[in-house]
Amino acid sequence: MLNKIAGGIDRSFNGEVRPKKVGFALLLFEFGKVEAGRMNWISNADRRDMIVALKEMVAQLEGRAGPAGRA
Repeated sequence: MLNKIAGGIDRSFNGEVRPKKVGFALLLFEFGKVEAGRMNWISNADRRDMIVALKEMVAQLEGRAGPAGRA
């Protein structure tokens, strides 16, 4: 199911354009069980690039980095 959802999200943002312009990650977790590592995620980005993006997002959420660029 996650692959179908991710394909739809990717097509919505990128269409058939290559190289892709928009990367995304979808995180799914059960409330109250995140600490036990029970989380699924899917992305259209290379794993290494997604890890960098997630670390940057956490830094911004924790106030350790200012937002870069514009949305």
